[in-house]
Amino acid sequence: MRKRKKALGVIIALAILGVKERNQRRTRFYLTRGDLQSPNNSPWQTLYDAGHDSAFILTTGVDTRVFHFLLQQGGFEHAWNSTPLPRRDNFSVKPRPLGRSLTAAGALGLALHYLNSTMRDVDLHLIFGIPPAVCSRYRRFALTLLLTCLKRLPEAAIRWPNQEEMRHYSDLIVRRHGSELTGAFGMVDGCHLPVACSGSLEVQNAYYNGWCSSHYTSNLFVFAPDGTIIFATINAPGSWHDSAVARNLYCTLISDTPDGFFLIADTAFPASSPTLKGKIKTPPKRNAAAVFQTPEEAFRLVRFFEKLVSARQAAEWGMHALQGPFGRLKIPMSSNDDEFRGLVLDICCRLHNLRTRCVGVNQIKTVYEEVWKQSGVFKDFADMLFKDIHANDRIRRYYVFTP
Repeated sequence: MRKRKKALGVIIALAILGVKERNQRRTRFYLTRGDLQSPNNSPWQTLYDAGHDSAFILTTGVDTRVFHFLLQQGGFEHAWNSTPLPRRDNFSVKPRPLGRSLTAAGALGLALHYLNSTMRDVDLHLIFGIPPAVCSRYRRFALTLLLTCLKRLPEAAIRWPNQEEMRHYSDLIVRRHGSELTGAFGMVDGCHLPVACSGSLEVQNAYYNGWCSSHYTSNLFVFAPDGTIIFATINAPGSWHDSAVARNLYCTLISDTPDGFFLIADTAFPASSPTLKGKIKTPPKRNAAAVFQTPEEAFRLVRFFEKLVSARQAAEWGMHALQGPFGRLKIPMSSNDDEFRGLVLDICCRLHNLRTRCVGVNQIKTVYEEVWKQSGVFKDFADMLFKDIHANDRIRRYYVFTP
């Protein structure tokens, strides 16, 4: 018996040593500093020095004016140069901006490239000339600083309008769609964004949406007629019912919306709820029975519903402008990193507002969308599977990488 135990111990020890040796011999493929161009001579630096608006719009989602506004007036450059990189072993370290691989402009470019593309990390390493560990660390740090700067900018703010602003928004809608919509000040819509399937059953159940038969986060947006987001609920688990996702919106409508003003929505929202007091108006559901007292009343209601459907198309454009340029939203994000997912979604919403307020809806439609359409931002993604999105990224193609 003693000999058997000794032999068994030897076998187990040899097995452990064999596993360790195999792991040590396993080939790892990654880029090192010597494999990359210097950050000062990288493809990004060439693009930045050229300063062409079309190239900036395609790769970062903003033109050069908005990019430098974020960098200087937005405070990103100051934050990058004065904030130490977070370290777990030393919390009192001083910032050393001259010792970093990227300048403030490079860090902002890295964050915007990540948000606006679907490319793999290795492509970011090649574009910016930084190895994997540096890229991963700088990216999260730059995104955190970017959100902090955006929260300080009034141009990027997501806030509920006051009564005077609601009246102004209502005038814009009436001017385009007619007096039947007097009091309408915005359009509400929701969307599901994909997340990766987690190994945890609890997390899987939280993000699994039975209606869509996949894993998603639920998000809700209210768009003003000028294209900005005035309310957002982001990063809610996909299993939540629509009423739970919209709970904060309903509370805001009840407490902060004067009588006579309302939002335009589709039939998924509870327009007939007595609690909301008519502050959400929707077209009737299919096959809904309606009782009319007179033909004139029937004609008036039909015309009102037609106007609602027409005006609600602005929400479709707003969702189009939000999801189209930010390619990262099309990639399933990790379901185990709720903080990072919320960080990305919050930045995208605020960047959308900044771009809309600084550039304007008309300029976005005539200049930005023209660049995005030419590069296939809108038309190609609908026909792609997730496995194809990395290889067909428009920004990756811009830098002429081989497939």
